[in-house]
Amino acid sequence: MTARPRAGGQVRTPSVESIVALTRELVAIPSRGGEDSCEPTIEHVARWLKEHDVPASVLTADTGRPVAVVGEVIGREPGPTYCLDA
Repeated sequence: MTARPRAGGQVRTPSVESIVALTRELVAIPSRGGEDSCEPTIEHVARWLKEHDVPASVLTADTGRPVAVVGEVIGREPGPTYCLDA
């Protein structure tokens, strides 16, 4: 999924406060590998991206279980690609 620049080529940038709040919220979600479901974390990240005008897709395994979130911001110039695998 892609987020396109708004009129005038501007993409809304989340505030530092919003990013810090997201970090706090994610730390509070139980997410121990092999112990906890990753679904609450995936849902939270997907919701945050959508709230910040970045359309997000949740990727699922063949079983239908959520396994990842994908979001893309398209700008005027090519930029880096980031992958967070935590």
